[in-house]
Amino acid sequence: MRLLASIFIGAFLFSGCGYTIYGAKESKVKSVSIGKIENASREPRLHDFLVSALADELSRQGITLSEGAPHHINEGEIHGVINRFEMTGIAESGEQVFTEYEVKIAGSFFLRTQDGKDVPLRGENPFIVTFPSQADLSRVFAAREEAVRRVMKGLAAEIVSGIVYVQ
Repeated sequence: MRLLASIFIGAFLFSGCGYTIYGAKESKVKSVSIGKIENASREPRLHDFLVSALADELSRQGITLSEGAPHHINEGEIHGVINRFEMTGIAESGEQVFTEYEVKIAGSFFLRTQDGKDVPLRGENPFIVTFPSQADLSRVFAAREEAVRRVMKGLAAEIVSGIVYVQ
């Protein structure tokens, strides 16, 4: 009885607070395509990683990805540019060997609506992921690729959240 009363009081208090939790069902955009995503950095394969991460995140949010369809058939088309990729050693051992690295990726992404307007989805602020390194160089490269995948997954989530909450 006491638990039921607590739930009722909590629901009553939060019902009028003005906050709304949106999910995929409330998103105004239901279908998008992925247009041109340019990789202006010198790092290869970033485009591939981002497109894959976007497809996963769009699916997770319940937004249909219409590959190859023109943007006038969909509710929008994602496009943009990856401007920067940096990998920097941020911690080193006593032997002057890096023990932790940081990966930064920055870009600008937009949703081109059916009427041709570009709605910004992501600014120029970098998305950052760190990873520890091992002494073995092959392990550093493997950890680096996993860090790039993680940073692209986070970037894709941020891009798609811009679509979900588009006005």
